[in-house]
Amino acid sequence: MYDASGVLIAEYSGEVAAEPRVSYLTTDHLGSPRVTTNERGVVVNRRDFMPFGEEINGVGGRTTGLNYGSDSVRQKFTGYERDIESDLDFAQARYYNSSHGRFTSVDPLTASATIRNPQTFNRYSYGLNSPYKFTDPLGLSIDLVGCNFECRVMNAINGIGKLSAADLALAKYHVANGTALGYVFLNASYNQLRPQTAGVGSPNPQGPNDNMKMGEEGRKLLIQWEGYRDVPYDKDNSSGSRNCTIGIGHLLHPGPCRGSSEDQRKYSAGEIDAFFKADVASAESHVRAGITKVKLDQNQFDALVVLALNFRSTPKLYAAINANKLERVKAEWLSTNKVKDEHGNLVFSQGLQNRRDAEWALYNKPVPRFKFFW
Repeated sequence: MYDASGVLIAEYSGEVAAEPRVSYLTTDHLGSPRVTTNERGVVVNRRDFMPFGEEINGVGGRTTGLNYGSDSVRQKFTGYERDIESDLDFAQARYYNSSHGRFTSVDPLTASATIRNPQTFNRYSYGLNSPYKFTDPLGLSIDLVGCNFECRVMNAINGIGKLSAADLALAKYHVANGTALGYVFLNASYNQLRPQTAGVGSPNPQGPNDNMKMGEEGRKLLIQWEGYRDVPYDKDNSSGSRNCTIGIGHLLHPGPCRGSSEDQRKYSAGEIDAFFKADVASAESHVRAGITKVKLDQNQFDALVVLALNFRSTPKLYAAINANKLERVKAEWLSTNKVKDEHGNLVFSQGLQNRRDAEWALYNKPVPRFKFFW
């Protein structure tokens, strides 16, 4: 038996028992049943697991006197049902071997592999090798433990799972009404959620900039300010800390490069180009979803994409552009020139100011309407 949120709370046996009884299960944050109680609330069994699901018995005081040991409950690690003959856990799409911490076959969901997280290309791994953070209830794609609405939206944006119709409607509400949570979604692009709405309600209206892509002017400006590196390096971010970066300003991971194989090797031009395309696509979607009232020209769109790749928290700027108030637009744009010092205070950065000036110049650069040939 499961409750309304899908948590296992009771187990019924199909066998005829001499003394029928009800057993209630108490699960941990991963959904693994840890304590079994009877109808009077008395503990009749306990169970502990290693990180990847192997059961612990007879170690560290886990004795039969404390009700540790075998029982008839079929649900094991994260609620998977154990196959008695093979001793494997049934994960719907495939079987899981808790003693190895790996699935016994490859992930059949091709879409679960994304360049945004290289761990997903290991098709046998469980939960991106982070078993306390993720579960995989269907053996297809991970769920973040304790994942709330914001978390589910961000997972969907990053290609990990899909949203329900109710979640899609709520995400649309936040974006349409310009709430704080709506801007969180814009940071990674509400447009990236649009393909999931197929067959759910009415089709989305066409936005004024939905067909736009960053052009050559934006690419040149971005490379000018980000540079090109094929070996990871530590780069300052807006909070003054350092992040491990590769290619054209692509974030490998937060924090400085740690000397791991991924942080030391030379990256190919193909890998760097893939990172660049994914980063630009995310920024393009951010701009398309944020500028909904006015039609941008190519230079304006390019400048906004370059800004979005460096600074995503721009609700006031986007509101000013949508209201077609140029002086407010300029003030908001050029105000994004501060970083946090070691004390957490915002301080002026000449480097950011120079970048903002270059972006603003491109935003205001006329786009030639005609080309003449002689």
